[in-house]
Amino acid sequence: MKLFLSTIMSLAISNAQTMGGLSTIASNSTEFENVESYISILDDVITASLLDSGVSFNLGCTDHYALDSVSKQVVNGLNYFATIEVLCVPGNYAQIYIYKPAGESSPVLEAINYPTQLSDTLTSFTEGNIPISSDTDSDTNTGLGGDQDSNGCYINAGYQFCESLGECYRWWESDCPSAVIGGDRDLYGCITSAGYRWCSSSNKCYRSWEEECDTTTVGNDADAHLCIASAGYSYCVSTGECYRPWETNCSTTTVITGSDRDDYGCIASAGY
Repeated sequence: MKLFLSTIMSLAISNAQTMGGLSTIASNSTEFENVESYISILDDVITASLLDSGVSFNLGCTDHYALDSVSKQVVNGLNYFATIEVLCVPGNYAQIYIYKPAGESSPVLEAINYPTQLSDTLTSFTEGNIPISSDTDSDTNTGLGGDQDSNGCYINAGYQFCESLGECYRWWESDCPSAVIGGDRDLYGCITSAGYRWCSSSNKCYRSWEEECDTTTVGNDADAHLCIASAGYSYCVSTGECYRPWETNCSTTTVITGSDRDDYGCIASAGY
């Protein structure tokens, strides 16, 4: 059988070289759809051939190829010469030669040229610059993608992290709106877009990668006025009550400095 097919192929190649005469297949035709199905059948061998030749696909890429144009030559069967977009390597194209012997149901991948330009003239060819792989049982995802950054984005696949969206994106597929730093203060006045969170124990905003926040239980650090510091409360002398500065103001116009010593003799109105 192999000898028979080899003989047919030799005749096809010989005749193709002497006859010429490619006919373009319309993209809205049934035959165009048939070629798309042949490419789907040959997906594994096309992918294995490209990967074996050192082509690096983007990780997670599931749709490998899109048929752009195809021409046909009828010589001892059907000879298709197609330009395909390699979707896993954005902006790259290949030209492939698919032979469908007369009386046979399965297409045969005969040659691949890669990379090519979309503007390259599609002509008949019998030898490509990519060796056809004979091993399609191996995992064709080997070598796909590349290193992940700290946000889990695949750099070699063209992804980068968008802070405002909180997800990985590729600039040629979508936009990343610029986050307005400072436009998202929480109820404590901490700017979350800048990474700040409220620390009750230190009564201030902090960033976890710069300092730690003491997680002392709130409520066990009441001062002489029974104001709980870990909850953010301080004593306001003018009103005679506990308050939190982000909730209410404490007017100091009526404070008499020195009249509010605590149990340790510290004058709160003087900042001690």
